[in-house]
Formats: sequence, structure tokens, C-alpha cells
Amino acid sequence: MYSRKTSTGIDRTVKPYRHQALSLQDALDKRGVHLTPTELQIATLLSEGKSNQDISSQLYLSIGTVKNYVSKVYRKISVSNRSEAILFFKRIQTIN
Repeated sequence: MYSRKTSTGIDRTVKPYRHQALSLQDALDKRGVHLTPTELQIATLLSEGKSNQDISSQLYLSIGTVKNYVSKVYRKISVSNRSEAILFFKRIQTIN
């Protein structure tokens, strides 16, 4: 906790924000999960809730290629579906 004065001169005690976000790559590295650069791009877009079609359009890859990469990411982070992957990414990026 620390004290700071507001614009009106009132002294306020402020608690620092407990949860900070790590970059996805840092969070994965911390857990020993290695993704290739393309897998990391796919994982980042997955964590943002993008669909395979969105990822395909954004990275100029075919849908089949995106599906293959998504499967590889799932395998590397030990999840079986998109919802689990998104939850995993959100969890590991938060520092308590």
C-alpha cells in the first residue's frame, strides 16, 4: 500500500493491483512449454477468442493448416478443446 494525493489534495491510501499479466510467451516459457513462432501466433489468437477462419484470414494460412497447428498447440499444453485452451492461457498469464 502507498499513499498519494488526489487532484483535490486529499490523501488516499492505494493498494497496488495484485494481478499482473505476463506475455503469453513468457508464461509458457515459465512452464517449460515451447511453441514454434507460428504456434505462438496461433495460441495468441486462440487466447483472444478468434475462430479458425479468423486465424486463417489473419495469418494467410489454409483452414486445414490452422486446424493442424491448433491440434499441435492443444497437445503441447495438454488440453483437448478450445475452451480449455483459452482458460489455460488466461490462467497462466495472471500472476497472483
